[in-house]
Amino acid sequence: MIVWVQECPDPSFVGLPPPPLPIALKFTDAQGRYEIDYVRDGDCAPMNVTVNNPTTNSEKRLTSAVAYDGQHMVLDMVFLARGNVEGNIISGGQPMPKAWVRVLPDLDVVGTKVVQADLNGHYVAKDVPVGNVSVLAVGDGAAHNASGFAAGTITGEKERQTYEMLLASPLRPAVLTSSQFASQTPQAARTPNGWIASGPNRSGATTKYGIKAGLDSSRLVDAQRA
Repeated sequence: MIVWVQECPDPSFVGLPPPPLPIALKFTDAQGRYEIDYVRDGDCAPMNVTVNNPTTNSEKRLTSAVAYDGQHMVLDMVFLARGNVEGNIISGGQPMPKAWVRVLPDLDVVGTKVVQADLNGHYVAKDVPVGNVSVLAVGDGAAHNASGFAAGTITGEKERQTYEMLLASPLRPAVLTSSQFASQTPQAARTPNGWIASGPNRSGATTKYGIKAGLDSSRLVDAQRA
């Protein structure tokens, strides 16, 4: 574990504040206990303690101010047990290769994992903190707009949870060409720029509408204003 303090920036220099300074470094004993004889607040911020787990490389951080001279502080930090999340990504009944998967643990967001599925759409996220997790999958490349979501709970150390996800793409509007507009709208009349027809609008009043030659339905126009 490392104890850090934050000194004040130099008022004569415009820029970022100086980086925190380490003032103590300790290794825990076999029972995970530690003791540091002297700590202090920084001039511009409270004392900060960081602890690294050498097994999982995860980190815990705690900030606490020293209230008075000679204060005895007890700072306990808990590393959550870890499990694995895996599954398969499916789109249109077929495996989705190379999809990106983010696993977000509710109890320790620092332990968020981002992995990429293999060519068979299978993914594995290891060392995920226990508790409730949210799993989001997004397609890769041309399938980047397809996504899927799952949620569940890792209840114990080294537990393996499997979440199969179906990726769905946003709805896309159907394409209607000018020739299809003409064939599907018997009352349509040919104009130099395309086709025009009349019919009731949402309020019930009769209005004219049409499509310009060569354009799809996303460019349907009000013929009276075109």
